[in-house]
Amino acid sequence: QFLQEMKVLSKLRHPCITTIMGAVIEDGKEPRLVTELMNFGSLNDFLHNDTLLIEPEIILNILIDVSRGVTFLHSSRPPIVHGDLRSHNVLVDHNFHAKVSDFGLSQKQKLGFCSPQWLSPEVLQGQKRSTASDAYAFGILLCEAYSRREPYEGEDVTAILQQVADTSLPVPKRPPHPDGMPKEVKAIMEACWDNSPALRPPFSSICSQLKAL
Repeated sequence: QFLQEMKVLSKLRHPCITTIMGAVIEDGKEPRLVTELMNFGSLNDFLHNDTLLIEPEIILNILIDVSRGVTFLHSSRPPIVHGDLRSHNVLVDHNFHAKVSDFGLSQKQKLGFCSPQWLSPEVLQGQKRSTASDAYAFGILLCEAYSRREPYEGEDVTAILQQVADTSLPVPKRPPHPDGMPKEVKAIMEACWDNSPALRPPFSSICSQLKAL
């Protein structure tokens, strides 16, 4: 199944997704992708590099790139669900352009390699990942980008996930809003991490809203 997915994914071309060159497969080890070089590494490394002064325009442009990349994946026929959208799976090049990586790997999702803090309530309840769960993850990513911290940093992850999955709570459990986040981005973030998948915006709308800023 992994090889079949590689054949499909390696044919995809878009400025905001990484080009897959191939894969390394060894018995007993997680398959490794070979992709184009992105000089700054992951967005997670970029955000947590305290020596970098990151201008708000750079953050916004990176988020626009991510939304463009996921819009392209969701527009494929059939739609390609990322399934593990987080800062670790966004790569940044020397011009501060971002590309989405590690997309569409259903085998990876089945084996449980995804990070739970970015998972939506319905996925934590055992439902299948979808374009709406990607939108939820992007809401967490927005929080991550403006706080430059891991979601729920310093809190007990197991307890947090139980609260996120409990959609009966009067106030859904989410990371604290970052200081200095523009109110327009805050509105997008809150819409993305709505408890109801049906109420989350599609990525085409998210992309348009970010570009308008």
